[in-house]
Amino acid sequence: MTVASKATHWRFWTIPIPEILKRFTLSSPVLGGGVFGSSERWSSHRQHGQASAKGKGTLVWIDCEMTGLDPDSDDIIEIFCLITNDQLELVDDAGWGTVVHQSKERMDLMDEWCTRVHGNSGLTAAVIESAVTSEQAADQLLAYVRCHIPDKGVALLAGNSVHVDQAFLRKGPYEKVLNHLHYRILDVSSLKEAARRWCPKISSTVPAKKTLHQARQDIIESIEEARHYKSAIFQTSRA
Repeated sequence: MTVASKATHWRFWTIPIPEILKRFTLSSPVLGGGVFGSSERWSSHRQHGQASAKGKGTLVWIDCEMTGLDPDSDDIIEIFCLITNDQLELVDDAGWGTVVHQSKERMDLMDEWCTRVHGNSGLTAAVIESAVTSEQAADQLLAYVRCHIPDKGVALLAGNSVHVDQAFLRKGPYEKVLNHLHYRILDVSSLKEAARRWCPKISSTVPAKKTLHQARQDIIESIEEARHYKSAIFQTSRA
């Protein structure tokens, strides 16, 4: 998505886009369709040949980047969401994403790994410059999910080691997103471990990951991996 040079209108707010966020988005399209998207854009994607989100097989793929791995002391700094139907077809290929503000002082407390990875990707600078609060991010994420999946308790949360993301989404304003989803999850990492033990040939042909630790790319790779297992292991008839 091309980043507009002016302020972008959200469903609830109008927030100027700092230059650092523009550069971060253009170099790594983590935010495409999210913080720079609109409710009208979400609706338009549902009317132009996109897969339907109806049915109990719908999956809400969420990946978070955090300041660390401890839900009690660390914070979400980036979120991206894609939605698929039960055949792993994207309901909206743009998805939704945002970078959540944290202060420089907070970011300076990250461990060496997070400091290096998020610094090299440009995420650290984008987080400091972002005007998006956790409350705004949670409201927008829930609005995006509800736009495609209005019924509560139907869709499952999905991703790689998604229980970690789930733990962070239980914090504060994000909990309402989990409350809209089913209590079960689909963890692609579990499929990976099962394949390694019982289908090693299939495991060896899994698409390689770039391991960029950027939320949008991580989700896309998780969906591709799930499609691989679906095709190789779960060859079911839809009669």
